[in-house]
Amino acid sequence: MKRNDTVNLLIIALVIALLIVPLSATAESGNITTLANTTSDENGNYTFSDLPAGDYVISVAYYTPAMGGKWFTGYTYTGVGDGEDLTGIDVWLSFGSESEADAILNATIDPSSPSGTSTISGRTLAYNRFGEVVPMTNATVIMSSYLKGDLNGDNCLTSADALITLEMAVGSREPDLVGDMNFDGVVTSLDALMILQAA
Repeated sequence: MKRNDTVNLLIIALVIALLIVPLSATAESGNITTLANTTSDENGNYTFSDLPAGDYVISVAYYTPAMGGKWFTGYTYTGVGDGEDLTGIDVWLSFGSESEADAILNATIDPSSPSGTSTISGRTLAYNRFGEVVPMTNATVIMSSYLKGDLNGDNCLTSADALITLEMAVGSREPDLVGDMNFDGVVTSLDALMILQAA
């Protein structure tokens, strides 16, 4: 089958999904399980170890009293294999809201989190007013698991998630990297196809 035929079939499948999926099924992502937290060191470094293989989102919150008091927040998505030591997973922070920061600072750690042999580490970074890269020290860093592609937060992959992904791909919805199935940093129709295939 030619690539254009595949794309056309995908579009037809998603149009059908749009007709049969209730509006409530396209709600934004729900809560995700928080597995661990830590604080970045004096160089902005963080490490999470003894992890099982899986997909993770790393979220960071930092407060500075400068400029009358400002919150910085940021997050990144990554996946790690069994026994893998994944380094250089940096989280870039920018101005955030107090409510975003509160969600990170007050996250509840799941005491029943499974253990494994993988490690994820990186730095918490931001640009200062001069455009220089600076480490964000003593920032709160949390690690949460999530189901890759589950954009409506119902803990399963369905045609509704594929439809949301396609809306992101064409620009009618703000991109969310939960839908980035192939970890290439963008949400495209290929990700929607991968969700449909996994559903």
